Amino acid sequence: EMGVALARSIEEKLNYPPGWMDKEHPEIQPIPENQEDIKSITEEKKASSLKLTVIPLFEIRRRSTDGRFVPFKIGNVQMPDIFIEKSAYPIRAEKAESFYVDELTSSDLVPYGSIVILDKSVRSYTKDGLYLVELNGSVVFRKIISSAKGGFIVQSSSTNSEHIQNLETLKILGFGVFIWVQQAL
Repeated sequence: EMGVALARSIEEKLNYPPGWMDKEHPEIQPIPENQEDIKSITEEKKASSLKLTVIPLFEIRRRSTDGRFVPFKIGNVQMPDIFIEKSAYPIRAEKAESFYVDELTSSDLVPYGSIVILDKSVRSYTKDGLYLVELNGSVVFRKIISSAKGGFIVQSSSTNSEHIQNLETLKILGFGVFIWVQQAL
């Protein structure tokens, strides 16, 4: 709200008559003709922003019979559709999987307690980024970067990387699209 003194001061500076700011002026700010149309559009936008995409949430667990690591479903992640549609890497729900990063898969690249959303349709190197890969029977996160010298740099942590000529030793299971890092605020 504005005080009387300020309103009169503004009226004076704009050469409006005293009391002008105390009244509505539809001639300079017309009220829309059809309020129902505006209400409908507003509700439609609100409803679309509330739609959620459900993405299955897994963690990697060791299979007891052969020692390999396998995904185990522990729940779902729900993301607003508008977030997915407006992101730098839009993804369709049927191509998405999420992984909870536990002590078996954590590193300083992907900290413990994080959740990584993957595009599971990516099964080969497409661009630099975070990938979920199967390597020597383990399922782990690796950052893969195309090297200027040819080949690739595969990082398991910020201090541990390996230069390899090809990615034949890695089975790519998905490309990291989003990551939520758990941290104290």
